[in-house]
Amino acid sequence: MTASEATISSVNAAALYGKGIFTTVAIYDRKPFLWEKHWQRLCNNAEKVTVDLSEYSEETTRIVLDEIVKINGVTNGRMRL
Repeated sequence: MTASEATISSVNAAALYGKGIFTTVAIYDRKPFLWEKHWQRLCNNAEKVTVDLSEYSEETTRIVLDEIVKINGVTNGRMRL
């Protein structure tokens, strides 16, 4: 899946009730800082609030993150996931 294909169903619990998980990742030299720790925290928080991440893998999420960084020409900055 590419960033432009990302969608959320209108009957998804997150859309209806506002459940969500977020993290802000620092980007240094076009790479996410401490990516593995951010991904693990997202997974742990998703489990706590019963957000299903089974459709997403660390690998595909990282690919999309890298794509967004590249498209936006970010060298150093922050990204909210």
